[in-house]
Amino acid sequence: MQNIFTIIEKEKSQLATHDLIKWITTSDQPLTFVPAMTFFVLGFRDVLSYIKRTNPKDFWDHSINVHCDEDANHWQWFIEDLQKIGVKETLWGNDFSELLTITWSEMGYASRDMIYTLVHYAKVNSDPFVNLAMIESLEAAFAVFINALLPQIENRGWQNDLRYFGSRHHEDESNHALGTWVGEKVIDNDLKNIFLNDIQKAQANFIVHEIFQKFHTVFESWFNQKDKFQGRFTPINPFIVSPQLEFQANLSN
Repeated sequence: MQNIFTIIEKEKSQLATHDLIKWITTSDQPLTFVPAMTFFVLGFRDVLSYIKRTNPKDFWDHSINVHCDEDANHWQWFIEDLQKIGVKETLWGNDFSELLTITWSEMGYASRDMIYTLVHYAKVNSDPFVNLAMIESLEAAFAVFINALLPQIENRGWQNDLRYFGSRHHEDESNHALGTWVGEKVIDNDLKNIFLNDIQKAQANFIVHEIFQKFHTVFESWFNQKDKFQGRFTPINPFIVSPQLEFQANLSN
């Protein structure tokens, strides 16, 4: 697996140079693009459900399941944060049909394609170490995103109010039972020293490269949509989550 981690670290470094990341770190309105993330974040919940091992047999199977369970409800944090920063359904248009049209429009295709691809890989790959390579790639890509955004959130004093975009999510990701945030923690020797056969290496290499290639495309899509939402919503201060939203979140737990 050491070679896979080396590839992930290289891909992560390249992703960190994307225009979206550069813009996030310097913008005075770094959250204007987040409505464009909606399909990806909500769809990621389904990706995790397919990555989970149905009949876990060993340590790695159980570790993958623990990781998936740890991330399973983060989509609820995203919905809460949308409300806290002032995103309403009218942001997308005048009625529900416009919201659906924009969500499934060409401008949102990159996010949909990413989720469909991840679901496909999760369903067709039964090898735990190939799935592990997928998890590590997703963790590394998210680390690029949140490490760029969090200082902006902290500068505004919102790190404890926002859960998906704030400190809570960052801390949860960096403390995963499985997942190294490649390059930011020492990789456990047991994981680093796993031997992959040629077939496993080929599958893992292909998936890692494909995931990061699609993240470049997704980031480009979000970057291009930032101006569409700019000035159309403002954070609610103090941050308040409606009782209805809290009730819905509790039902999902």
